Amino acid sequence: MELEENDSALVYLRHAVINPDNFIAVYNLGLAYHVMNIYDSAIVYIQQAIRMEPARGETYYQLACTYALHNQPEQAILYLRQAYERGYKNKESLLTDPDLFELKNYKEFQALLDKYIPGWKER
Repeated sequence: MELEENDSALVYLRHAVINPDNFIAVYNLGLAYHVMNIYDSAIVYIQQAIRMEPARGETYYQLACTYALHNQPEQAILYLRQAYERGYKNKESLLTDPDLFELKNYKEFQALLDKYIPGWKER
């Protein structure tokens, strides 16, 4: 997306978030900040989305990606665990998501790989 498109998306999403019960608007605002590399704001809105609907594993996964890119690996790994505990199904994303590449040298992340992708080291 172009910067102008991102700015326009933020304006519309901020207006949508006036209704604090609108999960989709809150989550999408967090995603927009994530895409724009404004990680502090992304974290705030994605955490708010989690409080609104705590059973959605995908939301925890997105928060983990944001923390990983914001150089907070411990938080990223914590939320990855929670994502899979809450039913997030895409296990291959642990190996393929570029947001998570910096986590591969952490023992806790490797433990997740061992649990969800047996034999990942041979790939």
